[in-house]
Amino acid sequence: ACTNCAMGKYNGVSGSATEQACTNCVKGKYNDQLGSTAEANCTECVAGKYNDELGGTAEEACTNCAKGKYNSLPGSKAGEACTDCAAGKYNQENGKDHCKDCDFHHYNEGVGSQSVNACKKCPKVDGVQKQRQRGDHQTVDLAQLALPQTHATKPSRNDGSMAIAQSAPKVTTVMDPAKSV
Repeated sequence: ACTNCAMGKYNGVSGSATEQACTNCVKGKYNDQLGSTAEANCTECVAGKYNDELGGTAEEACTNCAKGKYNSLPGSKAGEACTDCAAGKYNQENGKDHCKDCDFHHYNEGVGSQSVNACKKCPKVDGVQKQRQRGDHQTVDLAQLALPQTHATKPSRNDGSMAIAQSAPKVTTVMDPAKSV
């Protein structure tokens, strides 16, 4: 009598004499069906997970990326596919395919942050709220964006940034016109 290949395996050749003819699903995939006849029956682990073993037999063979990490690629074969969340982001759940941004008026200088509590409120300097741009450590004075400018100097650096000065309050900020708040 013929015997089906076990879960986690497949065999596309008829008339095979032994179980050794069954091939394991590759890393990054699993197969929860008996008697599969093609590699196409092996299902990729979803983004946010990985499988570093051959012959996974169920979705549970796929391991979640840890908190503070993410993986945007389905079918990942190793834990190294899980990447630390960048500065300005966090992830407080396992098995995610992306990290969340810190809220507006908040920043996070650390990588791999596992909680929204890692996002700190931007400090006030001389009573003016400062805002760090997401993914950037440059500081922009939000009050200057709403007040009329007294004068602006010509681009003063090779990167096209512009120094803007105001008469009240006396604050000088360097802003990059290519980036927006």
